[in-house]
Amino acid sequence: MLGRDELNPLAGRKLNINAQMAAVELSYDRDWMRFRSSFFWASGDDDINDGQGGGFDAIFDHPNFAGGDFSYWQRQTIRLFGVNVVQRQSLIPNLRSSKFQGQTNFVNPGLYLVNVGVDADLTPKLKLIANGNLLWFEQTEVLEQFIFQGQVRNFIGADLSLGAEYRPYHNNNVILEGGIAGLIPGEGFQDLFNPIAGSVDGLFASFLDIILTY
Repeated sequence: MLGRDELNPLAGRKLNINAQMAAVELSYDRDWMRFRSSFFWASGDDDINDGQGGGFDAIFDHPNFAGGDFSYWQRQTIRLFGVNVVQRQSLIPNLRSSKFQGQTNFVNPGLYLVNVGVDADLTPKLKLIANGNLLWFEQTEVLEQFIFQGQVRNFIGADLSLGAEYRPYHNNNVILEGGIAGLIPGEGFQDLFNPIAGSVDGLFASFLDIILTY
């Protein structure tokens, strides 16, 4: 991604944008099960003051990748000092106030993600979906300046999820999705939130969606 940002809200200046993103997924089907492994990388910005925007960002991303809506990291909004570390239905830690308001932010820490997962077609109508993700910030200098803290480590934590998808009519007209997901904080996540809350416990959420299409 190449371009120019006329006024970045975090840097407070014009930026030349040079950011990258890469993703790959490998899968293996064996009978009624599919085993998956994937990798995602979004570049981060290493210096908020250099006039360069190296953090990759998207406008309205909603990737079905590395667990998709079943993943805690992608499904939940994580707030930090008036911005979101990550937006709902997004992978990228872009430090924006909202996915739908405000501008794209190319001064962000970026992300490394490694995923393993399995999809199991228990019946023609019912699928079980399990995923495990390990997440790291690619750069942390932007976070350190944003929260005025000397050190923020890279490891975000482990994102674990288990869910089910049920299609009662064997089509997409009616889909029921539900599950439970959690984020076990790593050192980098604790560095961000320990000074605020005093301690950071695991974050967990459950959900149930009903999708109707006619």
